[in-house]
Order: sequence, then C-alpha cells, then structure tokens
Amino acid sequence: MQDLGNRLVYQIQRQLEAPTYKFSFLAGKAFFAVSSLVRWGALSLLVAGTGVALQAGARLAGRQPVDLGGLFSEVAGSGWFLTISSLLLLLSVRRVLLRFEDREV
Repeated sequence: MQDLGNRLVYQIQRQLEAPTYKFSFLAGKAFFAVSSLVRWGALSLLVAGTGVALQAGARLAGRQPVDLGGLFSEVAGSGWFLTISSLLLLLSVRRVLLRFEDREV
C-alpha cells in the first residue's frame, strides 16, 4: 500500500513540475502567423503594382495622362483586386490556422 502511495505522490509531483506549454513552439507559430501576414501584404502589393503597371501602359498607349497615385487608388478599389487580395488572405488565414492546430512532438 505504501508503494502505491509513493507512486501516486511521484506521479502528482511529476505532473505539477512538468511545463504545460512549450513556449518555443508557440513562438514559432506566432512567427509563422506574422510572416504569413507579411507575405500576404507583399503579394497584395505585387498584384496592385501589376495592376497599376497595366493601367499605366494602357493609358500611355491611348496617349492619356498618367497619375500613379490616382491609378493606385483606382486599382485598390477595383473589384478584381479586392477579390484576388481577399482570396490570398483566406488562403493565408487557412495556412495559419492549420499551423496552429499542428501538434509539436
């Protein structure tokens, strides 16, 4: 009976002393989330830059004046840009959520 009590006390002590969370894994996941957000922002800027370049090329071909600030505002408010950017954001959020669900071994 005493042996059983000793083992029980040992197991309780072991559970109390064991760290519940491994913060290094959590930090890695947080870094992944931040880097995914930065990657999404960079991709969105790349898509916007491509749209501005195409619009500027079309205006130059039509001999119309080119205002880059106005073109950027026009592209940023366009439906195609918002759709592409939203889809990229959904994919990034999905990847982050899947990463947060990963069990670290």
